[in-house]
Amino acid sequence: MLWHSQAGAIFAATMNRYQLIEAPNMQSNTRKYLMGGTPRIEMVANGVAYSNLDDLDADIKYHAGNESHSFTVNTHLVDINQKTPPQGEVPITIYYTFSGQGIDISVNDCHDSAYLMLPIIASPEEEVQITPQAVFIKKERGVLGLQCESGRIEVAPTDADGRIFNPVPGFSFVPLRIIPNDADKNIKVNLFFR
Repeated sequence: MLWHSQAGAIFAATMNRYQLIEAPNMQSNTRKYLMGGTPRIEMVANGVAYSNLDDLDADIKYHAGNESHSFTVNTHLVDINQKTPPQGEVPITIYYTFSGQGIDISVNDCHDSAYLMLPIIASPEEEVQITPQAVFIKKERGVLGLQCESGRIEVAPTDADGRIFNPVPGFSFVPLRIIPNDADKNIKVNLFFR
C-alpha cells in the first residue's frame, strides 16, 4: 500500500484476478467491472491480459539520492501462467522516484499497445476532475494530483459511480490508463499532494 500522511491510501495491491478462494470468508462481487488495484504496465492481446505483475524474473534496483529514493524495475509482460504475448517477449523498464515533492513514474519506449495502469484509490464521494494531461482528486485535507508530462490519460470502464470496487482490500478506484506518446512511446507522470 502507498500511504500519504494527509491524503491517506493512494494505491493498494490486490489479487491480480479476483476469485473466491475462501468463498465463506470473502465478499462476492456484484458490480459490473472488476479489476486488480495494483499499479502496473499492461496490455491486452486476443482477450488475454499481460502485465508485469506476474513476471517472476523481474529485477529491481534501488538507489538512494540526497533527498530521493529511486527504483528501476526491469520486467516483462506475461499472463498469469507466465506466457508471453503472441508477438513474443515484451521487455519493459519502469522508473520510480520518491521524494518530498511526490512520485515520478516513467517508462521509456513502451510497447505499442501497452499502457501504465494506475488505479488510484478514491471513494465515490470524493470529487474527481480528469483531463488528458491531469487528474485532481479532492481529499479531506487537500488535493491529490497526477500530472502527465508524457503520454495521455484515459479512464478505463467503470461502474455508474465512476469507480471500480475491489473486494480485497475493499477500496474503490479510479482506473487510469496512461497511454504512451505516439512518437517516442514514453510515459512520465508525477503524483503529488497539495
